[in-house]
Amino acid sequence: MANGETIYGITYRDPQEAKKAKKEWEGIQYILSQNNMDDIETALSVYNKLVERNILKTKVGEKFLRELKERLLEAEEIENKRINGFSKEDEQWLRVRERDKAKKEELLEQKNRKSGDSYYRQKYYFSLTLNVLLVIAILIMAYITLNSNHVNILNYENALINKYVSWEQSLQQKEAELKEREQELERSSSQN
Repeated sequence: MANGETIYGITYRDPQEAKKAKKEWEGIQYILSQNNMDDIETALSVYNKLVERNILKTKVGEKFLRELKERLLEAEEIENKRINGFSKEDEQWLRVRERDKAKKEELLEQKNRKSGDSYYRQKYYFSLTLNVLLVIAILIMAYITLNSNHVNILNYENALINKYVSWEQSLQQKEAELKEREQELERSSSQN
């Protein structure tokens, strides 16, 4: 027992004190097992009876009563005046607790707001980048389409006209060749 014995988070170096605390802790465990402490009215009744009878005297008992009292003080269903031993210190504790709770909620709200802002900022920059890339892709496709030799919707009329012009030139050239041959044939037949 050089280091002592720890009961309910409290370390006892004196074996006699440890024995008393252990016995008291067993009594607390029995009380908890016999009562539905999730019901706030039952918890209030148990707390008031323990305070009236002054049964818990060790640090373990004091700690248990303090934690139970804090739970009762925080419960909105219970009026503070119904709690045995309610004092000005308890009122101050409640005010500090409420102030701390309000600060935590405000900090959480600020954090959520900031994270929400950064989330939308990231979405905005992603969307902006994507739009710029899409515009660049469209411009590249338009450039390729306009400078391409392949027929497409933008240059099909010019391509058709060029094709007909080349056919016409080809036909005129062949017609001229045929006329020339015909004339040669006529000349050769007239010489014979």
